[in-house]
Amino acid sequence: MKKSIMPAFCLLLALAGIAQAQAPTTPANAADAMVSVVYLDVAPGSVPAAISAIHDYFAACAGVDGFVGDELYAENDRPGHLVWLEHWRNQAAMEAQPVALQQKLTAALQPLRLSDIDRRPYKAMDIAATRNGSAGVIVVAHVDAAPPTQMPAILQKLVTGSRNEPGNVRFDVLQHATRANHFTVIAAWRDMQALAAHRAAQHTKQFRDEFGPVSGSPLDERIMTAVPPVPAR
Repeated sequence: MKKSIMPAFCLLLALAGIAQAQAPTTPANAADAMVSVVYLDVAPGSVPAAISAIHDYFAACAGVDGFVGDELYAENDRPGHLVWLEHWRNQAAMEAQPVALQQKLTAALQPLRLSDIDRRPYKAMDIAATRNGSAGVIVVAHVDAAPPTQMPAILQKLVTGSRNEPGNVRFDVLQHATRANHFTVIAAWRDMQALAAHRAAQHTKQFRDEFGPVSGSPLDERIMTAVPPVPAR
């Protein structure tokens, strides 16, 4: 009988907080820093193979000039939904990435994927220089506003308030390189209690009040976990 891989994958996610604390990131607020955010859905049974392929790709990128670091996350309630970030020194470095690296990754993921490989370029609007401890909960949020808006200023107030919360580990904002009204927020919290406190905080309520009238779509928040490489057997 074929054994299920899901218990092993769940254990992998349980151990992933260590990887999150060590994940390299873009230098804080570097004016020309760029981040590729990539989305992918794979079948549950294909998750370990997809993780291995993505981490192999990260290892290859590590030797490319201008590559700063990487992060990989899986959605808690849907582990086949993967999101990864590729941090680059600037747009020139991102565009100079050897085509063969992405081609190799695409070929490895081709038999595993349920969706296309959705790659989006972002500018680093506000990324903190340090992390405040280890994260137990990751939230990836998509913020779409109907232009013209004052979303950067609205988000900046949320960043300031959120980073001052005792349970916050990270609160970073990316702005789409070609769609200035689209933002991605990567936030990390000590635990679910800290996330609950954030959602009830006054600055979070103020953000939702200000965002509502200019929203281009409902706020989309996904609770995720950092994913380290699959251990070799």
